[in-house]
Amino acid sequence: MSQAPANDLTLHGSILLVDDNYKRRSLRAIMLSTHGYKVDSVSSSAEAHLSWEATRPDLVLVAFSRYHGGTLEFLEKIKRVNPQQRAAFVNGESHLSPLFYNGELVRKAEGPEDLIEQVRALLASL
Repeated sequence: MSQAPANDLTLHGSILLVDDNYKRRSLRAIMLSTHGYKVDSVSSSAEAHLSWEATRPDLVLVAFSRYHGGTLEFLEKIKRVNPQQRAAFVNGESHLSPLFYNGELVRKAEGPEDLIEQVRALLASL
């Protein structure tokens, strides 16, 4: 079985991207959608909850530059409703931010495109 090229536009899964920084959120959404992921991007935990209820994505990717009160509560609530829901954090402000799942490093970023590899590795491992 052959592997699809990195820029293949075939849908690889759905991602809810929660990021309070508009510029970073937009760039990450473009990168993920260009690589075949269906991305719904929002700026707050309140918007995230509404989107999650409507779409039930394969992955919830949270990338806040600072703590927002509802973030952890949002993740706890969706985990109560669906314990199998995949959720991960991108820690930090840049594209070189590592991706964490259940407190474990999924993959260390070494370049701007590594977010795609991080997400791919996470979804493949589950």
